[in-house]
Amino acid sequence: MVKSAIRVCVRTRPTASYANDCIRIDPSSRSIQIFQKKKENSGVVNNQQENYSYRFDTILHNSSQDTVFAECGRDYVKSVLEGYNGTLLTYGQTGAGKTFTMTGGTSNYQYRGMIPRMIAELYKEIQQRPEQSISVRVSYLEIYNETMMDLLSQVPLAEQSDTLLNIVEDAKGNVVVKGLSCIPARTEEEALNLLFEGEMARSIGEHQLNKASSRSHCVFTLHIEVASRIKSNDNVTVSKLNLVDLAGSERVAKTHSEGSILKEAMYINKSLSFLEQVVVALGDRHRDHIPFRQSKLTHLLKDSVGGNSNTTLIANIWPEGRHLEETISTLKFANRMKKIKNDAVVNLKEDPEIHIKKMEREIRELKQELAMHDALANRSGVTYGSFSEEQKEDVKRRVASFVYDGEDIDFESVRFAREAFNVLRDMVKRAEERSVVAASNSDPVKDPSAAQSLPQALERNEEGAVGEVEDGADGFGVGEAPTDSRPPPSVALNTPRQRNTAASKPAGGSVEVDDTELNSKTHNPDLEMDKAKLFEEYKANEGQPLNEKFKANMCELKDLTSRVKSLAKEVNVFRVEAERVKKFLDKKRESGENRSSEGVEVIDEEEYAAIKELKEAKTAYKQKHSEWKEAKERRVHVQLLVDACRVELVHSFNDWVSKNFGLLDGDMSGAKSGNTFAKEADKVR
Repeated sequence: MVKSAIRVCVRTRPTASYANDCIRIDPSSRSIQIFQKKKENSGVVNNQQENYSYRFDTILHNSSQDTVFAECGRDYVKSVLEGYNGTLLTYGQTGAGKTFTMTGGTSNYQYRGMIPRMIAELYKEIQQRPEQSISVRVSYLEIYNETMMDLLSQVPLAEQSDTLLNIVEDAKGNVVVKGLSCIPARTEEEALNLLFEGEMARSIGEHQLNKASSRSHCVFTLHIEVASRIKSNDNVTVSKLNLVDLAGSERVAKTHSEGSILKEAMYINKSLSFLEQVVVALGDRHRDHIPFRQSKLTHLLKDSVGGNSNTTLIANIWPEGRHLEETISTLKFANRMKKIKNDAVVNLKEDPEIHIKKMEREIRELKQELAMHDALANRSGVTYGSFSEEQKEDVKRRVASFVYDGEDIDFESVRFAREAFNVLRDMVKRAEERSVVAASNSDPVKDPSAAQSLPQALERNEEGAVGEVEDGADGFGVGEAPTDSRPPPSVALNTPRQRNTAASKPAGGSVEVDDTELNSKTHNPDLEMDKAKLFEEYKANEGQPLNEKFKANMCELKDLTSRVKSLAKEVNVFRVEAERVKKFLDKKRESGENRSSEGVEVIDEEEYAAIKELKEAKTAYKQKHSEWKEAKERRVHVQLLVDACRVELVHSFNDWVSKNFGLLDGDMSGAKSGNTFAKEADKVR
């Protein structure tokens, strides 16, 4: 077992207000220097530190998403397929770019983050390993206000309670979330659909530093099992890749958070504080106890931080003067993470089917050895399998001869001895039962000896019955299950769930609403404007950025669709051409026209030209097929971006209408599900 330190990378958010006088970054030496002036109002004695210097594994200064993936993510795919666990974490202040690094933006295909790139690279690597059977399952967990939520569950988030999911440890000490949905993903498209479904259900809030701030910690996990199709060993490698998007630490004095946003910030800062305590404890060699169980986040990351995993931390900083304190805090945390070492090992488990076949093969071989041993010892007719009824009767006869006539028993095998002891036990039990019946039929008054023998016989019978199986009994009773013990049938939900969907419903029954109150809300005279006109007005004003992003994605989707069709036609042309030339060559070779008098095949100019043409057609076919496949994968991702933009635009429009005009007919606030959502989505199309 080789210990390896956690790899730490620092990524800076591009900004026009870069603090050149306070922050100096040298990517070549992988160092960062920070100069912080002392506060003038700190008094005469001021021991505040002014200079900070840090050195990390990689500095990603104004780097693209491609560069970040190449530096921090690409190697994890092969490592996970080899059986090692992997973890990638993003840490930093709110607004520093953690979620953008992990999931990417929806405005451009080039902005996709680490998770979609990891998925694409994983399935690309799987296709290059036909000798292995690889299965992938996906889970998506959210920790919101110290409550775990299953983002892929068919149960709406508002109906999920903290008791549905529990963090436990298996026999090997690995952390497992009991009750978490792990959905199989056979293709890249299925995995991306699960990712976007979970993203739509995440908790997002708005404050002064970030319009779309993540209000929870999220863990997207790829569970991978790899078995060999060629080797007959019963070992299967089992690994998982955790992609963790931590919520950003906040200074409430800067964000001016209030209400629920303030409560969420308190939970976020508390859990991140516990995480830092764990990191400090792991860095102390003299520390025996590590407080992993202080919070759900630290308990969940027990494997990733100081456990069985290859881990990389991406520390996101915002290099502006107003965020200098948060930048120093992030770099201090990253510097502490460098001191932690993990013990990453290959995770193996036995395939039960292969193990059963192996045991059956060993049983056959042992039976063959026993048969050979009996033949050498001049023993015939020995049975090592289950006894038939005739053989059982023969055993009873021989045991009876041993009991009543004193004849010796020749034990042929262990199974024969076990069957003989079973027969002997049955004989003893029947004898005891007969003695009890005889004692109960005698008169205790006339026969004092019978009165004394009755309790003794009953006592012997009770002692002999302890642990015995009753005749005719099939088992033991475990009680009847209540009628409501069966779990309710699952209902497949094709759209993401809202937290307030079930929270707004009453606990039971229906609620009567006053008609006058309802009419006053739904029939506002200011809302007679047509919905379509309202939507066009929104797209031209407040919704213009979202609408432009949606149009750009739609334009790219149309271009990719036409390119996929064009490449498909070219692929078919080269395929047909290759098949035509191949048929020509086969026909020419079967005719035998190009054989010499000695029977040796000779290639003439026509056949040589055809071979050359076939080679060129195959090369062109492979090239176009690769381009077609790449364009098709890109189209799938852009289609998901279009869907996400469409939903975001419709929801933003509904919020705008509710805020400025109140509720429209059909309850525009509920447009996320049902017919209203479908109609609004059609309008966006």
